[in-house]
Amino acid sequence: MTAMPRICCCPCRRLCRPLYASILLILIVINCTTTINGSPSLNKKNIEEKDKVISLTEIDQNDNTENDQIVQSNGNLISIENGNVQPLHDQHQHHYNHNLIKTPAVVATENYNDRLRPRTQKRKHENGLNGFSHNILVPKKIKKLRRTEHYDASTLVKNANELQVLIDYAIDWAHSNGLILRTRDHLNTSDLAEFAPFSLFPTPFPRKIFNQALNVQTSMQLLYFRISKDFEFLKTVHQDIIKTDKVVKSFMEIVEKVYEEGIHQPITLFFQRSDYMLHSSKNDQSEDNYALKQIEVNGSALGGAGLVTRVTRLHRRMLKKAGIEAPKSNVPDNGSDVMTAKALFHAWQLFGKADAVLLFLVDTNADMLQFDRRNIQYEFERVSKDQVDVVRLSLTQCTAKLMLDPVDFSLRLVDDGRVIAVVFNQVLMLGSSPSHMELDARLMIERSTAIKAPSLVFAMSHSKKIQQVLTRPGMVERFLSGPSEAHLVEKIRQTFAGLWGFEADKEKNDQLIQMAIKHPDRYVLKPIGEGCGAHFNYFDEDIPKKLAQLSPIELNDFILMERLKPKAYRNHFVRAFLPPMINAEVTSELGIYGCLLGNISTGQVLLNRQEGHVSKSKLLSSNEGGICSGTGMIDTPYLVDID
Repeated sequence: MTAMPRICCCPCRRLCRPLYASILLILIVINCTTTINGSPSLNKKNIEEKDKVISLTEIDQNDNTENDQIVQSNGNLISIENGNVQPLHDQHQHHYNHNLIKTPAVVATENYNDRLRPRTQKRKHENGLNGFSHNILVPKKIKKLRRTEHYDASTLVKNANELQVLIDYAIDWAHSNGLILRTRDHLNTSDLAEFAPFSLFPTPFPRKIFNQALNVQTSMQLLYFRISKDFEFLKTVHQDIIKTDKVVKSFMEIVEKVYEEGIHQPITLFFQRSDYMLHSSKNDQSEDNYALKQIEVNGSALGGAGLVTRVTRLHRRMLKKAGIEAPKSNVPDNGSDVMTAKALFHAWQLFGKADAVLLFLVDTNADMLQFDRRNIQYEFERVSKDQVDVVRLSLTQCTAKLMLDPVDFSLRLVDDGRVIAVVFNQVLMLGSSPSHMELDARLMIERSTAIKAPSLVFAMSHSKKIQQVLTRPGMVERFLSGPSEAHLVEKIRQTFAGLWGFEADKEKNDQLIQMAIKHPDRYVLKPIGEGCGAHFNYFDEDIPKKLAQLSPIELNDFILMERLKPKAYRNHFVRAFLPPMINAEVTSELGIYGCLLGNISTGQVLLNRQEGHVSKSKLLSSNEGGICSGTGMIDTPYLVDID
């Protein structure tokens, strides 16, 4: 055996061997320390031998706190103060870039990446900022909040570098998973797309109020189904409106022709989304009270059902990346697209013809929600296992591509004569401005044996005027009159906000107008149509101005609604081609999806289901919150336990 070289004058090798090994170990540790960091500051890190994960918490705590309010956007650094975006000066840009490269966290991950690869990930973030890049170490330990009311989306990530990496990750995920829109400048093509605006994390929402909205939805659908059966009621409610609103008049004429001729297809399917706000008020003890208050009920073209499920999936990912557990009890499942697809397939099966076609009635000319509509189509094809052919036509195309059989009133494709089983409407009805050709197409569809999803009469039953009339005493009871339905009436009425219509009584109208002029901050002036388009709401000083422009007969096209005071939270907003809005104060609007399949002649309900939801958030300072208009963001609720 080769003799061990002596390193001291002691003749006893047995004593030197452990000493020699200890010295070598110390030298190795010193060498590794110098290699990793190049400075004694490595002692600030917490290297956990058990998990082999480097914790960056202590390092981040020693960083300049100004950096926590700095993020990168579109190649530029911006400072966020109270939600306001300000560009940084050049010297601050240089200071931040320097810190971006020299942070010990980056050096540590670069040198330890190979050694820690089984338990960590290394993501290189290329942002095009002067050729620089930075890294972030994941994963974080996933923790469960002990009390859900402590959840605050604005404080989940405090480090600016890390926040920007999460934003970039979310944007790429949105593009990769169909959370996208057509661009405003290229509405006619899908060659270009932008991600739909979204919040980076879910926004808090009281669990009790959320469950109340879910539980009332099927009752709401039953109410509107029965309203649609009462055509005489619909005519009476809209009799003054048709004097000034040409679209409503045209729709009522189409429905009347169908009833006079006889309904050739009594089976009908409609999808509904009831929109609510979390209204906050003070009780006598100045304590906060929260109530679910209905804003509107939509019943024709429901946008977003193919997008919102993706936002739920995205938010669960983002919470986990921020180190927060995302159980279904806090971020509930969202199946609006699956519900829609299954209901359409059920309707197709009821039609009873194996080679019949499903028609998607779309606006092919200019639709930002093209990918949203496609997501529903793809889900339908999955549910039906590709056994049903899907045809997409606009109303204008229907006049040339479809024909009505004069014998059996079946709706057929001109090219091959195949029968249309279901017409799934994805075009705005009330609030639109249809041409004569489009009205002819509507009449042809309504007269046919195709199952309408929904029929035109359902759109008429969802006008704002109907919603206002339902707040009158006895009106809900008119349609839910049985003893076993009394509790349904109570559930529905609890959600009503104050609504007033401009009726034939001039004295009452004058009182209502004076009330709105005196306190415009307490009301919202709304057109009776559905959706946006050329119709929009009026707030504050715009209310007196608009009322002054309306003749007594034009007042019939509007209703006055109590202005709600929603509870505000903070979150981060991510928008295409714009800097992200950090720690913005936002309010949310909760939408609940559902569907009902029934026989409009007999009143039989074949399917009445609630599934899916959407939260649309906007800045507290904004009055409107439309997704396509760019003033709102798609959000999801994070359920919290508060009174």
